[in-house]
Amino acid sequence: MKKWKKVLLISVGVTALVLGSMRIYLHVIAIKYASGVRIDHAGFSKALSGISDGKYMSSLENPPFMKVKLNVEISGGKIKSINILSHETGKKKSEEIVGRIIKRQSLKVDSVSGATASSKMILKAVEKAVINNYSQNSSRN
Repeated sequence: MKKWKKVLLISVGVTALVLGSMRIYLHVIAIKYASGVRIDHAGFSKALSGISDGKYMSSLENPPFMKVKLNVEISGGKIKSINILSHETGKKKSEEIVGRIIKRQSLKVDSVSGATASSKMILKAVEKAVINNYSQNSSRN
């Protein structure tokens, strides 16, 4: 085999190994993040039943690779819609969780299989939008 072919094959092999290792590393970080996320179900339910009608924005970032920004629309103490404005996690299928949240009117929903960390990120952002804005509204009264 010619020398340049050997160099090329070795370069491709090393690149594949490095990229594979990075993917595994990011997956481990995502699993650690997901296992550490705690959803305040009681606080969310209380805030949802008492929050004023409106659209509430939330953003959440967990470096190095997960970011979500969304709007939660509340009407009559119920979630009318959740619009994901930006979502950088690599797992777009996690956005299926939005339908589950709206259907159950709760954050007590199963994560999307294969996108647990991304699902938790969306759940936490929805929680943050509702609870933070409920707290702000109730402190004004």
